[in-house]
Amino acid sequence: MNREDLAARLREGCRKNLQGTQLGIELERFIVDPVTQRAVPYYGERGVEEILLALMEEENKGARRVTSKTMSEGHCIGYETADYSITLEPAAQLEISARPVCDVFAYRDIYEAFEERLLRVLKRFGWEIAAYGYQPASRVDDLAIIPKERYRLMDAAFKTIGHYGRCMMRGTASTQISVDYADEEDFARKYRLAYALRTVFADLCDNMPVFEGAPNTKPHMRLEIWQHVDPARDDVHQYMTEGGMTFDAYADFVLHAPQIVPAGEENEVEHALSMVFPDVRAKHYIEIRVGDSMPLKGIMAYGIVVRALFSDVRAAEDFLCSRGFSGALRGEAADQREAGDRAETENQADGQAALRTAVLEYVYSACTAREREFLDGHYRDFTHLEHFVRQ
Repeated sequence: MNREDLAARLREGCRKNLQGTQLGIELERFIVDPVTQRAVPYYGERGVEEILLALMEEENKGARRVTSKTMSEGHCIGYETADYSITLEPAAQLEISARPVCDVFAYRDIYEAFEERLLRVLKRFGWEIAAYGYQPASRVDDLAIIPKERYRLMDAAFKTIGHYGRCMMRGTASTQISVDYADEEDFARKYRLAYALRTVFADLCDNMPVFEGAPNTKPHMRLEIWQHVDPARDDVHQYMTEGGMTFDAYADFVLHAPQIVPAGEENEVEHALSMVFPDVRAKHYIEIRVGDSMPLKGIMAYGIVVRALFSDVRAAEDFLCSRGFSGALRGEAADQREAGDRAETENQADGQAALRTAVLEYVYSACTAREREFLDGHYRDFTHLEHFVRQ
């Protein structure tokens, strides 16, 4: 595998006749004890594996039949239907990846249909779901890895690399939204915009009240966890230019990350693209990875923000530049995430709030009447968002 192989895979993602903006939404959920809020383990009676098997039975009773089942080391770790795939993260966090949708209301229909079946199964087992950016009660030392060799190898490697590898694998849950691109220029613009606005997205999705069993008051804590997993897999900033990100530059970033897990039976290029962890990741689409797991209304509001911004990237850029944020779009003032996280001065905090306000002003002007009506109850208070995420 070389630079050309990686760049070619990114080029395969170009959608020449791209019409509108489709969203690929992936969200993760914890399955927990309703009394203690501790995570349900994968193995054993009423464990997550048994939940998956029961879920597949529920799926096959309705119109959405299971089309395939994913096995690893003789155990079930996921399945697919026509509308979504279900997979497991390293400590049995449940991930739901829906088919691409044109708006969040179509996504709501897909997710609510799945959640109805999931809650029916969990009621039988005596469990519930929890939507947070981090385990609400369990600590990473209490959580076992599911039967998957890749995760075991990653877990072993991250014991000696960085600070938060085990926390990332076992403790976190996210909301990830992906967008397509038409060509390399469109890729560069969309990547640049997503990267410049990642702390704004993190603000809107900040939902991590607990870290390792103790109250957490630090903003963007899940992003800090990812930042301190392995700098070689996170620091994409140095590969960007004023025009954004090129296919070759992103390939160079991926090649810079040392191999810690062999590809095995997985495609070598796909494996390499999945083994880097920037806030905005490229595969054959652009994946915005900064959102914490949230309740459904929060996911929908976040999806509306992303769709409005990326439906017309030039218009969004022009609006933000007219509000004085051209430097942020060009990547000036060093790493914006670190500046937003530290917020050590009043000016830094004010600047982050002003950027967030400008983004939401543009979103309100660019979204549909139906989307605007939905947002009215959530993002109108630009300076205090916790009420929205945690409701």
